[in-house]
Amino acid sequence: MKTTRMLAAAATTAALSLSVLTASPAEAGVTRSFSESASDGSASWGTITFSNYSWSVDAYIYRDSNATITLEVCGHQTLNNGSWGLLTCKSASNGGSIGSTRHVTTLSGSADWAKVGMVTTYLYVNGVYADGDWNYAF
Repeated sequence: MKTTRMLAAAATTAALSLSVLTASPAEAGVTRSFSESASDGSASWGTITFSNYSWSVDAYIYRDSNATITLEVCGHQTLNNGSWGLLTCKSASNGGSIGSTRHVTTLSGSADWAKVGMVTTYLYVNGVYADGDWNYAF
C-alpha cells in the first residue's frame, strides 16, 4: 500500500512537472509545539519533531464533553513551486470518560522520497472541525 501511494505521488509530481525538495541538515530535528481547542472545552496539544523525511508526534487529547474528540495529523511535502503535496494523514480519538486525557504517539509518519515541510493538526468534535494549525519545519 505504501509503495502504491509513493508511486502515485511520484507520478503526480512528475505529471505536474514539479520536483520534491530535498532536506537540508539544518532542518533535521526541528521541534514545534501545537495546541488546539474546541468550544466544548476539549483540546489537543503536543509536539511535532521533523527529521528530514519523517515526523514524529507526541500528542495529548483531552475530552471535556460527551462528544467524540478526534485529532488528525497530516504530513505535507514541499514542492519546488512553493505549494504543498499531501503525504498521509493519521488520526486518533479520545473515547474515554469526560475529563480524561489520552496520550498518543501513533500519529507519526515518513516519506523516504519527499522532504516533510509541514504537518497540519486538526481537532474535530463529533466529526466537525473545531480548530487547527499549520506547523512548519522551517
